[in-house]
Amino acid sequence: MAENPDLPVGAVAVNNPPAQLSMLIDVFADMLEPPERVIRALHHKINERFGRPVECFSLLNHARSLTIPGLVIADRGDTSATFDETQQIASEWTGARLLVTDGLGHQGALRDPKVIEEIVSFVTEQHQMETHT
Repeated sequence: MAENPDLPVGAVAVNNPPAQLSMLIDVFADMLEPPERVIRALHHKINERFGRPVECFSLLNHARSLTIPGLVIADRGDTSATFDETQQIASEWTGARLLVTDGLGHQGALRDPKVIEEIVSFVTEQHQMETHT
């Protein structure tokens, strides 16, 4: 979204977004415990495929340049994406709204009726604002 601000997207909701791609790879490595050569190969493949090292893929670094309205969901107990970094992403993303949950974890928000209602309300509100301007 930061690199293609003209994407035809009116609003986006992100659930406990990781600040860095490298963090996702670390979580993957912790869960599956692959040999180090597999992690190195993954880093190499990402660099080969996208022309940039893993460290360049950082939502935290791009948050300030986002122009699409966003709803950022941050759970205080998420073990995959840190609450502080998710909160920072929301604060640096112009037009983002932070929705804080507690005890839902990384995936629980996607099954929580109140969170789903908030997402639908946010997207609907953004759509209505877009059609009236």
